Parts: sequence; C-alpha cells; structure tokens
Amino acid sequence: MTAKRDLTTTRKQVFGDVEPGTECRICGRNVEDGRRKVCSDYCDNIQTAVMGMLNWSSLRRRVIDRDDETCTQCGWDREIRRRAREHIRGLIAEAAGEQPTSPSMKELGEQDDVDWDQHRQRYREWRERRDAAKDKYGDPERDFGRSLEVDHITPIADGGHPFDPGNLQTLCTKCHTEKTAVENSERASTPSRGDLSRELTEFVTDGSGK
Repeated sequence: MTAKRDLTTTRKQVFGDVEPGTECRICGRNVEDGRRKVCSDYCDNIQTAVMGMLNWSSLRRRVIDRDDETCTQCGWDREIRRRAREHIRGLIAEAAGEQPTSPSMKELGEQDDVDWDQHRQRYREWRERRDAAKDKYGDPERDFGRSLEVDHITPIADGGHPFDPGNLQTLCTKCHTEKTAVENSERASTPSRGDLSRELTEFVTDGSGK
C-alpha cells in the first residue's frame, strides 16, 4: 500500500522560523517592527483594501460618494436640503422681522428708568410672529432632517450580499423607510418554509391527497 503524501504547506516551510505574535497578518512573514501588524507597504495596502470591503462605515462612505451623495430613488441630496433650509429661514426672518434686543447693564450705565416690561412685550410679539411663520412655512431645523443612508437592493434576508457594492444603493431616509416597509409587507404575506411544510403535512395526514 502506497503511503499517502502530505501536500499541506506550513508557514515554517515557506518563511522559516517566525516568532509567534510577530507574523504579518497578511502574508505570514516576520514583522521586525513590533509596533506594526504587517511587514510591508504592499501588505498594508491589501489590509486596507480588505477592511474597506468588510468595514460597514468605510463601505457606506464609498457607496454614498459613488452615488454623488444623491438618493438614487428621488434625487434628493444635501445641497437641496441646504437650499431649502436657507429659503425657509429667509421667509421666517422676513415675516418675524428683526429680533428685538434688550440693552446690557454696561450700555445702561447709570440709567435706571428702563421699561423692561416693554422690552419683554416686544420680544413676545416677535416670537409669536416667528412661531406663526414656522407653522406656515415649516421649521427648517425639524422638517428637513432627511439624511442619506445605504440600502441593500436585495435584502440580506432574501439572499442579498451584505458587502457587495453592486447590491448597495444610496437612499434618503424617506425613500429607505418606504422601501423597507414594502419589503416587510411582502415578506409577511409570503408563506415561510415552515408554513408550507405544515400545510403539506396536514394535506397528507387528513386524507385530502386521495
């Protein structure tokens, strides 16, 4: 009987003796600088590329940059939000008028006949005009809180790859929420394997299959 050949190759056979804990995390060679985890710039570039593919924060940034920081569904982007905020702020400022200010104690000096009630009344009236304008035009700080998110085109639950850029797209919060709601609704209406198995078992055991 012919002895079975061992075709496996160990790190020691390729690189010689390497002190445990000093090997390059990419190629296995000895790392002379104890402060580094890789032996060369080449291996460092490989490490960065791999981490970029599997690190969600890095991948998210690359996908958003690829899509020009724009929702691929509705076209919303941060520039639209900025312009909308500036426009709404302008309308509110015009409707409310200049914000009244009260004199500081330094400005008053020795003056002691200031009508503080009048200052407070002017401020209340200005705030009422501002709040009325916000109710009419919308509060730019609250109503334009939409942001950009990265969505899995084919959900992971349906077999979509979690880190493939080809399965990722940039969506605004609104479009992402709507898409997720549709997917969840479709998934809830689709019988699971367990449901189908139970139905088949009942079909066979109650004699309906005859």
